[in-house]
Amino acid sequence: MPESDLSSPHLRPVHVTRFGLNKTNILSCSDDTTVKCWDIPSELLTMKFTEHEDYVRAGLVSPDNNDIWVTGSYDHKVKIWDLRMGKSVVTMDHGSPVESLLMFPGGGVVISAGSNELKVWDILGGGRLMRTLSNHQKTITDLCFDSSYSRILTASLDHHVKIYNVEDYKVVHSVKYPAPLLCVGLSVGPPHFFFHLKDIASTYPCLLFSLMTPTWSLEWQQDFCQFGGG
Repeated sequence: MPESDLSSPHLRPVHVTRFGLNKTNILSCSDDTTVKCWDIPSELLTMKFTEHEDYVRAGLVSPDNNDIWVTGSYDHKVKIWDLRMGKSVVTMDHGSPVESLLMFPGGGVVISAGSNELKVWDILGGGRLMRTLSNHQKTITDLCFDSSYSRILTASLDHHVKIYNVEDYKVVHSVKYPAPLLCVGLSVGPPHFFFHLKDIASTYPCLLFSLMTPTWSLEWQQDFCQFGGG
């Protein structure tokens, strides 16, 4: 590894890494409050952003533009970065520590999660707040889209996964689990999603939950498939 790379590591834990669309860059977000861009072929740090003032726990690369990144921090700020300019171009205040982010295809809308609220931001409108949703009772820890971008899944410390219809942002389903949820993900193929449970993770590190139909009916398969447990 080049010597210059050895002097450029994050100084605190890294909780987020994402590949760029070109597959040659990596976004990393750290508790040292920095956001960094790494070049894979040269193994060098190519850009460093220092505008956040607290842990950076959420980050993504625009699904349509490799030069647009979005990060969320415990300083309550959501920032849109333009790598071509080397700085943030839009800043939104979520009002609480930001845990997770989503960006719709096209890059015009970003969703941030922090505390028990989801906030929907109009990026093309300069970061205008379009909607605030507060259907959870405790902190929302993770977000994901379904494959058609017509549903948003949220996981929370209140033991619930909630599924929102993006047309009106109303909750269409809610499922309760035996422990606080730390993350959620949805398979690309068959309608399954997985989640990680806090406190009982040593017994059930990752669980898979099946939807019986791809039309999001209330007919759920209640048997869990266990991964990594005893």
